[in-house]
Amino acid sequence: MTPPTASASALLDLPGAVQATGLDAGVAAHYGNPMIEQRHLLAGEAIVDLSNRAVLGVSGPDRLTWLNSITSQEPAVPPQAGGFG
Repeated sequence: MTPPTASASALLDLPGAVQATGLDAGVAAHYGNPMIEQRHLLAGEAIVDLSNRAVLGVSGPDRLTWLNSITSQEPAVPPQAGGFG
């Protein structure tokens, strides 16, 4: 199955933008200096363009426990067991 083709991000118009390839095509891989950009990201002084990623909405009364069960390694402990400790 081929993923749908998304339109290019407006951030690709910024100076120095280098378009990513493969699954990340349509967004910038970097803006000219990946090492400095990484340092800015670690310092909380930059953003990452994730506009090519899908957003999944989950609703319903069990949404939190269901999402936790598929995205974490947290063991499910019945309340009567008293947990770990």
